[in-house]
This record gives sequence, C-alpha cells and structure tokens, in this order.
Amino acid sequence: MWDSCDESECSELTSIRTIDFIKPEMFEPTEQGKDLCIHTGVVLRGANAREDEIHSSGTLNIVQYSFGKCIEWKPIEDSVVSECQDQDLEWSLVDTHTRRTRTNSEGGDSFGRTRTVKILFSDLKSFRVNHGGQQLIFMQRDGTTYVAFFQLCNAESFVNSLKGFIKFVKSRSDKNLYLVLDEVETVLKKSFAELDLFQENTSDYVWKFVKNLHNRPYETTLEAFSKLADIWCKWIYI
Repeated sequence: MWDSCDESECSELTSIRTIDFIKPEMFEPTEQGKDLCIHTGVVLRGANAREDEIHSSGTLNIVQYSFGKCIEWKPIEDSVVSECQDQDLEWSLVDTHTRRTRTNSEGGDSFGRTRTVKILFSDLKSFRVNHGGQQLIFMQRDGTTYVAFFQLCNAESFVNSLKGFIKFVKSRSDKNLYLVLDEVETVLKKSFAELDLFQENTSDYVWKFVKNLHNRPYETTLEAFSKLADIWCKWIYI
C-alpha cells in the first residue's frame, strides 16, 4: 500500500450530486466489457433521500474495455430480499418496497430507464468510505459524485479490489478519504524510489515536487536537474 498523503494536496470533496437516472453520461455501451470483479447488493440513491427511500439495487463491478478499465454499476430490475446478519432491517431490499417508495417527482418510468453507471479509472479523483463502511462515495475529476450503499458486504471489500487495479493513498488528515494517483505521480514515485536519490520520504518528495512544478515550473526543473547532476558527478568520481 502506498504511503499516506495530506488531504490539502487535493481539493475538498464538493457537495454530493444526486444520481440522475437519465443523465447522458450513464449509457449502455455497444462494446461488451470483461468483468474483472463483481460485488453484488449495491444500492444507489439520491443524496437527499431518506434511508428508507431506496432507489435501485445492482452490482458494482470493475470492468475492462478496449478504452480502459472502469468502475461500473449495473441495475438489477428484479430485486429480491437481501439481508446481512449484522445489518439493521432498514438495509433490507424488497422489490415491493422499492416500488412503494417511488415518489411522484421521479416519474412513472424512472426505474424503467435506469442505466449503467460508468466511472473511468482515469476520471476518478478520490473516494470516501462512510457510515461504518457501508457507504462509498466516488468523486470524479470534474466534480461529479456518486454514492453507493453496500447491503451484503462492507465497502472496504471493494476498496481492497481496487488495490489491484489503481494506485491510491489514504489522506493523512482523514482516515476515510482515499486520493487516487494519476499516471504522472505514479511514475515519479516509482522512479524516485528506484533511484533512491533523496533521503526524505519518497512519497513526500513526489507530492512536493508535483506541487512545486505546478507553481514554479522553471525553477523546480532546474533544481531537479541540479540535484541529478550532483549525484551523477559523485558516481563518476567514486
């Protein structure tokens, strides 16, 4: 697991955006993806809904497509009773109950038009585990946020599955918040660790380097080359 980092290196989570079942980004792909792992009994509901206003249940998967890997939620229209041994009754899901809790504002066909939700790994900025491990909040780089509730297992099980596919670090100031590393940060971290050029913690140096490169690109580049040149000279004269 990667070292933790300060939450201040990334912007705070914005307000939760209610999942809209007819949003354009929720689409059915023409390509048939390959499921790499599947977690069942995952519920999606609006951020402002009451605990008993469950919208829909489905599976939360990690899927491989030709354009890359993604987190994908697929609805299950025919819900059955599913209950965890240590969970309260409010987490039980019954098909007749979901039908009864529909509101007039949702529209008569809102459930009929529920589509697949897709979050590309490259778009994922961070995620948070809430409610004793039963809620998982995904935040994309554009600010879009999705909320998933786990009925049959703990959200940490999905986090453990993610470890095999993406690199992320736990926030130092918030133990429930995980920050996803992009490709540039991951490569820099690996390179510095392999070269063992700096005495300070590799993770700390990478975060500081990326931040300085953004704020002072010219000076930071010269400083980095200067350190590399000094080390190269020492190697030559050893």
